[in-house]
Amino acid sequence: PGSIPSFLFLVLAACSNPIAAGPGEISNRATEIQALIEHPETKSLSRSMEHVSLSRSRLQEFCETDVSVQKGRIFLRKRGGKEGEPFNLYYSEIEPKTVPDLIGLLPGSELYRTESTARVWDEWDEKGMPGICNENRFSLIVYSDGEVLELQISRRLPMNLDWFEGKRSASEDIQFLVHWRKLKPPWHKRFRKYATISKRLALTPQQYGSLCRENRPESIEVGLITERENVVGIRLKQVPQSTDFYGLGLRNGDILRDLISLEVKGSALQPDTDSVPIPELCTQKESTFLVERGGRLYRATWKVVENLADSGFNEKQSDDVVSVRLLMKPLYEDVPELLDPVSPGNPINPQTEEPYTDHQMQRFEELREKFPDNSVIPARQDSKTRAKREEERKRIYRIQTRIVKKEATCKEVNEYYDYQSNSIRDRIELIEYVLEKREAEPEMLKKFQEVLEMNKRTLKSYEKAKARALKNCLSP
Repeated sequence: PGSIPSFLFLVLAACSNPIAAGPGEISNRATEIQALIEHPETKSLSRSMEHVSLSRSRLQEFCETDVSVQKGRIFLRKRGGKEGEPFNLYYSEIEPKTVPDLIGLLPGSELYRTESTARVWDEWDEKGMPGICNENRFSLIVYSDGEVLELQISRRLPMNLDWFEGKRSASEDIQFLVHWRKLKPPWHKRFRKYATISKRLALTPQQYGSLCRENRPESIEVGLITERENVVGIRLKQVPQSTDFYGLGLRNGDILRDLISLEVKGSALQPDTDSVPIPELCTQKESTFLVERGGRLYRATWKVVENLADSGFNEKQSDDVVSVRLLMKPLYEDVPELLDPVSPGNPINPQTEEPYTDHQMQRFEELREKFPDNSVIPARQDSKTRAKREEERKRIYRIQTRIVKKEATCKEVNEYYDYQSNSIRDRIELIEYVLEKREAEPEMLKKFQEVLEMNKRTLKSYEKAKARALKNCLSP
């Protein structure tokens, strides 16, 4: 199980977002994204940064327009019904030259409320989009094309409280610095869907036919990997961004293995050839192979569909369009611990989606001796205990719904927020223990410190929310 911090994270990962919005709802993804953000091994990678100029008149019109009637197809999701707390914005379609388009949102993008962005969502009036109308600097969490991204936006001119009153020229532009960062998930089963790469292109027959021509300008450069004079793989030395292969997700340094074309006798590949096409992706309509990237493996599925009715593209296009898709799913090589059995009743490890081992449970018991009243440390449960806890979770959720509708009693309000706050306090207790021991790398300790501050802010937000809810509660 490793050091105290890495082991304790098994506990902390199990208790992200104590109450979900409901079974089977999209809030499950919100919970997963929150866990990904808090994970010490999640890395934030800068993707792009640009200046965006918006006229005051355009921004004013956008900020005065309810999200339900904006151009495009946009859906607002709330917890607890129509009067509940907004937590998700889904941009099914985005009109060109609108504010969402100009800041870089793509069709299919979703904005998620997280603990770190809760304030921006709390102050949003459901017009325009969260943050951009009333904040000088803010962040949003975006889920797009299988990736979790952080969108950081800062206003380049000082915020003027009366900018809507016409004291400045309506034509004067407002400058925004838009910074996109990709949150690279940890290499754990729990985050498999966020590490999966899925790309699809619609090509003309001519484009598809020239996909692998060796003499094509800006073609990819590859090399062969041999073992005992046999070609066993292809290394992609250069994949220019202008090529369709780049658009399909392949990158410099990728190694393709288990290719059927390498096993075919008489293959055009020769060990002494320095630059060759990829026969697998040029001759096969459907194929499965391995992609090695940075020492990690992905199971890749290549599929070419010439009938658009079967391609998944919804856009109206001519019949002579070829749909090309490359799906890469991470492979987690789990070596079974033969001497580390799993007993019935062991709780599920959210990182692997499998039960904790008996050895891990023993470590949890040792931890429980230090924190006997901590509710988030996993414990063995029989079927009756699990059923009882699930019923309690559902009961708390029902109280949450009544609070949103202002139908909860004062006793229920106290019960709900005590339940939420106690879980957060228990998490804080464990994080402070990690920081006190200081047995982790500085980068991980820094991440735990950030998670600690985030949980403290969440605790304060619960206290404020409880005070507001008590003003509207029903007396017994």
